[in-house]
Amino acid sequence: MSYISVKFKIIIPQNYQDVVREYNKLKPSSWEPITNIENVDSAGGFEIPLPSNIEGKEGLRAKQVSWHKKRLHTNALYSPFSEEEVGLLYNAMISVFGKDQIELVKHPKN
Repeated sequence: MSYISVKFKIIIPQNYQDVVREYNKLKPSSWEPITNIENVDSAGGFEIPLPSNIEGKEGLRAKQVSWHKKRLHTNALYSPFSEEEVGLLYNAMISVFGKDQIELVKHPKN
């Protein structure tokens, strides 16, 4: 599973809003919109709501990536973003922060 790594240490609320706006502008219309995570239990990140009727995903409310050591990763309580969603988030983050600040780390399938 691919993940996004960054070179900066701080992301401000306006940056989250800019990434969300860019992602939602670029996404296919059939995809759910992304939002930023705004709760005290999280270091911040992004989430995509899951429709309640997805087989095998009962009890999961969202796909989510949150910050850990300057990387966006998925907590075990959430579904991960698809490879396509990670790629789109990467492109949205490049638009906001610049290509020199963002890295897409690809892992081969096992």
